[in-house]
Amino acid sequence: MENDEVTKRLNEALRMGFGKRGVQLKSDMAKALGYKSPYFSGITTGKEKLTNAFLENLSKNLGVNPRWVLTGEGEMFGKPDEEKRELCMVPLVPVSAHGGSLTNFSQQVRLRDCEMMISPIDGVDLAVPITVDSMAPEYPNGSIALIKKIDANAFIEWGKAYVLDTRNGLVIKVLVPSDKPGSVKCISVNPSPIFAPFDVDMDDVLNVYAVKACVARK
Repeated sequence: MENDEVTKRLNEALRMGFGKRGVQLKSDMAKALGYKSPYFSGITTGKEKLTNAFLENLSKNLGVNPRWVLTGEGEMFGKPDEEKRELCMVPLVPVSAHGGSLTNFSQQVRLRDCEMMISPIDGVDLAVPITVDSMAPEYPNGSIALIKKIDANAFIEWGKAYVLDTRNGLVIKVLVPSDKPGSVKCISVNPSPIFAPFDVDMDDVLNVYAVKACVARK
């Protein structure tokens, strides 16, 4: 499980970072980082959510590279300037990307009010939760799509996944050409017949985002 691997890397980084200081007990580690022991124990056993604030605390106090903890990429300790520079924080939009038919509501989102999350890749604008099964297994329910805004009038790469910001809400689908003028056809990854293709009029689309990656929600 991906979350188990993250927890393993977290504990390894804690052992290495505090080992240099002669600290071995988790209670002492918790105290040094400013946490109560029950919460710290929950984080290190995977029972509590590993937050961006916790990772930033490790980076500040132990020099741990958050990217390494989350993905295993790079160095455990972010000594190189480029490792620190590459830390990419993106807004986690508090609305879901629905993989089924378009919803019947629209929601205004103020990005300054969004929770920020660490993206394992650069070049993305937003992070959007996926809450249905129609795009599984490639984009499973409970995961987060990392997306980048594109100029839909300039280029859409058919057969790739996109998030459409429509007047009726957000939808994540694979886009292919439509027989209807001025529209795109939305296709699910999940082959189940309950997730039938549908067309979206581009006049109803406010913005188009390319899906750059999909990550498990921590």
